[in-house]
Amino acid sequence: MPDYREIYLHNVYEVELNDGSTFSFSLTDFPDNIFFDQPFAILTAHNPMNRLLCNQENTTLNKKLYSELYKRYPLLAAKGCYKTHCESGYLVYGISLSEALKIARNYEQYAIFYNSTRELSYVESENNKVIVSRKR
Repeated sequence: MPDYREIYLHNVYEVELNDGSTFSFSLTDFPDNIFFDQPFAILTAHNPMNRLLCNQENTTLNKKLYSELYKRYPLLAAKGCYKTHCESGYLVYGISLSEALKIARNYEQYAIFYNSTRELSYVESENNKVIVSRKR
């Protein structure tokens, strides 16, 4: 079994801002920035339960996720990468941790990234267990 704590500690997110610029961060390197002053989750539908799917299947799943989210929440495109493996998804502002975990379970995601404004965490979807976190 992979060391998810190690993977999530070094996973790097790139978020596309509304002006077209990008903002990158990880749990080991996140600046004190107003970007983190609102609660948000980063959600994806890629590779359910860590089963690698082809690009077309992942794109289809992410489009379905987008259609579920965009009417209810402000979104930004986001991409999480660990070494050479990347997954596209969405930074979802204003979503509660419980709602984000519910959606992640519906898309069979192992874990989500969540910013509570005081703490940045990776949380297992099935049991709500914090895998790794950092205080702001």
